[in-house]
Amino acid sequence: MPQKAFLAAPVIGLISLITVSLFIPVFKFSPFSTYADLIVVIYLLTIPAVALIVGGSASGSPYAGVGISREMVAIISYELPMVVSLLAVAKK
Repeated sequence: MPQKAFLAAPVIGLISLITVSLFIPVFKFSPFSTYADLIVVIYLLTIPAVALIVGGSASGSPYAGVGISREMVAIISYELPMVVSLLAVAKK
């Protein structure tokens, strides 16, 4: 089971980033209709980092714990300010 998680984590992260790229406005077409769409994009941007944590924990390496803790600290340090700034700009 850990081998499957180790191999599936990068694929899940890539699929999430490709899905986020579909939300880029092109010409006058904007895929955003409500604030809920912005929240979906924020969650989709979080999935690659979570996939990195899952893949690292499934790797079986003794150094995986260090990488997992660094990634969790990075998520905590940049997710909250990004969400607050995006929602503040979207409110106007």
